[in-house]
Amino acid sequence: MTSEFIKIKNFFKENNYYVRVSSSYDKSCCIAEFPERTAIKPWIDGKTCLYSIEKSGILYFSSGFPSIKTELDLVEEKNLHIECPSYARRIVIFNDIFTNTTTRGLSASLILFCDNEGVELTNIFTFTDILGAPETEEEKELELVLAELFYLKIENPDEDYTESAEENNVGQGYRLLRDPFV
Repeated sequence: MTSEFIKIKNFFKENNYYVRVSSSYDKSCCIAEFPERTAIKPWIDGKTCLYSIEKSGILYFSSGFPSIKTELDLVEEKNLHIECPSYARRIVIFNDIFTNTTTRGLSASLILFCDNEGVELTNIFTFTDILGAPETEEEKELELVLAELFYLKIENPDEDYTESAEENNVGQGYRLLRDPFV
């Protein structure tokens, strides 16, 4: 990272305008806190999301808070369970965090990963370090395949990798990435 970018990133951190993703102590869930955007229209409300890895998928809960403080009765809450194969859970969660971040006009580099005490992890850690890995070697390999397709989709958003996903046995996970669950 250039020193100019580090200065900009520190400015955003000092002004609490970044996405904080904190892990639980057992790495079974994480909380993502998204800032509100009120300096540029359209305003976007802030929200907090809890993602919990369950036996059959992902338990998702979000609570939004209004940008306009006179509309406190407009707090938005969502609670749902997403059926999701174990190889796809970490990638699907990161996809939702990534999408919510870029929707706010923030760079993915302003997603700060924290441990269970809220301390920011160093640059050598990635998102996959804050959530527990799939249990079997086969699931870990499938996760790598899905991650590859996820990054290809980010680089080439107009491309459809469904056929490749099906051929590599990650079709269900890829559909969860392609079609937002929230």
